[in-house]
Amino acid sequence: MRLAPVLKRYERVCFTKEAVRPLDKPNIAFAQMIHPGHPLMLAVSDLVLEQHSNLMRQGAILVDPADDGTDASLLFLITHEIKSGDSTVLSKRLQFIHVTPDGKASFAGWAPHLDYEPLAAGDRDLLVGLLQSDWIRANQGNEPSPSPPPHSSPSITPKLPRAASPMWTRPSPLSTRG
Repeated sequence: MRLAPVLKRYERVCFTKEAVRPLDKPNIAFAQMIHPGHPLMLAVSDLVLEQHSNLMRQGAILVDPADDGTDASLLFLITHEIKSGDSTVLSKRLQFIHVTPDGKASFAGWAPHLDYEPLAAGDRDLLVGLLQSDWIRANQGNEPSPSPPPHSSPSITPKLPRAASPMWTRPSPLSTRG
């Protein structure tokens, strides 16, 4: 899979199909629709991960306003990568999972973090005990693994071409959820 190069300049970019060529603006230039597989999005994601992966490993405390429960969980972003024998990336996908205190993992949706909100500054003191918990403080796996984690979604596991081998990156904590 060869990706198109990242251009030095884009006249217009957008994130929805409707905005590529708005019907109410017939003279406007076509926009490049930016999506998770677009070369610009991949390049920006790689750059952010390269420069700020330490912050992602640190995590953040976020609250799901739609969840009335009191149980916390960790939200992980897993990168699935398939490379050819010459290390060319053939496929790269992201997946979010929630991990509960008892270690149970489940698919968290495609972008659950977008609906989360930062913890109110005054509420952090309420979480001191939780933040000192062994299950949160434990190294939740920052080592690459040659096989998929047992909780990964089978629907996202692509078929491997000959001469390709999977490289599954273990989860990096993005947030706790309360």
